[in-house]
Amino acid sequence: MKKPLFIPFWVRAVTVVLVLTLALGFMVGERLKILTSGTEIVLKTKPVDPRDFFRGHYARLNFDISEIPKVANTPSMDFKRNDPVFLRLKRTSNGFWDVVYVYDHYPEQQPGSVIIRGTVKSTYSTKLRIRYGIERYFAPKAQALKLEGLTRKEIEVGVILRISPKGEAAISGLMIEGKKIHEEPLF
Repeated sequence: MKKPLFIPFWVRAVTVVLVLTLALGFMVGERLKILTSGTEIVLKTKPVDPRDFFRGHYARLNFDISEIPKVANTPSMDFKRNDPVFLRLKRTSNGFWDVVYVYDHYPEQQPGSVIIRGTVKSTYSTKLRIRYGIERYFAPKAQALKLEGLTRKEIEVGVILRISPKGEAAISGLMIEGKKIHEEPLF
C-alpha cells in the first residue's frame, strides 16, 4: 500500500494565499480595465439612502433603465427571472442615455450606441425590471444623505458609468445638474 503524499502545511497555506490573491487581483483588474478604457455614459437616477452593516452607507440607485415597459422595442420572447438581457442605449438630447432596444443576446455594435448587460430581476405583463450590478453607490454617510436629499428637491442627479466592450458597467462618478461632483478613484 502506497503512503499518501505529504505536503507541508506551509506549502498548502502559501498556495491558498496565492490563489486568493490572484482571484482578488483579477477582480480589481477587471474593474480597473472598465474604468480606464470603457465607454463613458451618464444615466439619470434617483438615490435613496440605506445602510449596509458591513460596508457602511450607500445610496441605492434607481435608474430609468432599471424598469422598462414591454413595448415595440422589446423582443416578443418571454424573459424569465435571472435571464441575461442586453440593452442598446443612445444619448438623448438632455445628455442622459436611454434604451433604444432590448435583446436576449449580445447584439452587433452600432455607431453612437452602447450595449449594457443586465439580468432580469422580475417581469410583469407590461414591465421588465433589470439589475446591472451598479445599483449601490457606497459613500460616506454625509454624502449619501446629501444625494437622497437632492432627489427630494427634484434636483437632477446623474451617475457616470463606464461600459466595457462586453457590456459590463462600473460607476466612475456622479453629476448634479450637469456638473461632475465626484470621480471614483481607480484604487
